[in-house]
Amino acid sequence: AELESRELLALCLRHVKGTKKEHHIANANFLWTEPHSKELQVKLTVQQEVMASVVMQQTVALTYRINNQQCSDCKKSYTKHVWDSSVQVRQRAEHRRTLANLEQLIIQHKVHKQVINVQPAKDGLDFFFTKEKDAHEFISFIKKWAVVKVQESKKLISSNACNNSHRFKRTTIVEVCSVCRDDLVFLPPKTAQALGGLPSTMLCTKAASVISLVDPASSRTVQLSAAEYWKRPFAVLCPASRLTEFIVLDVNMEEPPTTHASGRSRAQTDSAHCEVEVARLADFGQNDDRLCVRSHLGNVLSVGDTAMGYDLRTINTSIDEAELGSAPPLDVYLVRKQRPPKQCKGGRARSADQPAGTDSGPDEDDNDEAEELQAAAVQMLDNLGETDRSSSADGGEVGNDPGASAPGNTDSTPAALDKQSEAEEVDTHTLEQS
Repeated sequence: AELESRELLALCLRHVKGTKKEHHIANANFLWTEPHSKELQVKLTVQQEVMASVVMQQTVALTYRINNQQCSDCKKSYTKHVWDSSVQVRQRAEHRRTLANLEQLIIQHKVHKQVINVQPAKDGLDFFFTKEKDAHEFISFIKKWAVVKVQESKKLISSNACNNSHRFKRTTIVEVCSVCRDDLVFLPPKTAQALGGLPSTMLCTKAASVISLVDPASSRTVQLSAAEYWKRPFAVLCPASRLTEFIVLDVNMEEPPTTHASGRSRAQTDSAHCEVEVARLADFGQNDDRLCVRSHLGNVLSVGDTAMGYDLRTINTSIDEAELGSAPPLDVYLVRKQRPPKQCKGGRARSADQPAGTDSGPDEDDNDEAEELQAAAVQMLDNLGETDRSSSADGGEVGNDPGASAPGNTDSTPAALDKQSEAEEVDTHTLEQS
């Protein structure tokens, strides 16, 4: 409440000590004090009926002291115990693309409103919260979008033996799966056998709340939940940074082979099994090396397209032949079709290295505008030069015309006008002499 306001006066009268039900407050107002003073004075008039038709009145000056206070949250901000719960998100991988995706999802869904601080760490980020409830909601959101493993721990900060109360700082470690989309993974023999006899080398097509794997040779897929993955974890054989560009030369559609799949494994319905003839883009036009590989991208690839894939002939996988099992891996695993670069505003194509959502700097825009203006000026000058040349050519034709000197035809050139004026002066001079 503001100083000398009705609200502040009501608050002061509510804390007056010594008043009873027989007392009646007749009048109350503030007394003047220094503006910088920490005291408030209230003039109070109290009435009380002492006898029949006899009322006694007394005026009292009350003094109130102003004491500055802070809330508990403000007091914490000046100490080391600002946060009560922290969430440490880690992904031990080469690229950490899942963390980048989670960052965009957190901003999109506005989950970061309750976060009071964010600190970068070696393999991820640390998020700090003032309440344990906010940290649990944050962890639940991450579980919806990634395959994670959660471990909790707490540390005793203070305790009170009188009321048996304790204060803890809780830390939760959220480890994100290292497998990302378009990665080539290697399944250990026991894991492949437990999933229904799958081959040891498979492609990851989805890495969200579940992990989807596909075998390009047989078009079999399997989906793993977070519990199944962390029960039998597997490693990444080739990350997306090892992808190689291939040119599609021919595509032959085939029916997928019949396999005895387990309950968690099924045939992929959104893709078609095919046999693709490809050649490396680096070798295209230099040699005649071609490969016929099996792929699950029959509905996507066509002749002349560029596909990204893993060439295991040039990659050192360091896997023993005993671990591969009866089904050896393919020489080339086609992962996806290479899309053309998207068009930015202004009709310019964005390069593959430039991320989405980033525009060219102001210097580049100014240079482009200057070049466009210069080109327009040169074109305008060329048009004007052609117009002058055409007009001069028309004038030359008129001068060569024999009928141009005939009576009735007037010549408006500067030379003709000068000759005509000289002839008129000669005529006038001869008339004066005569």
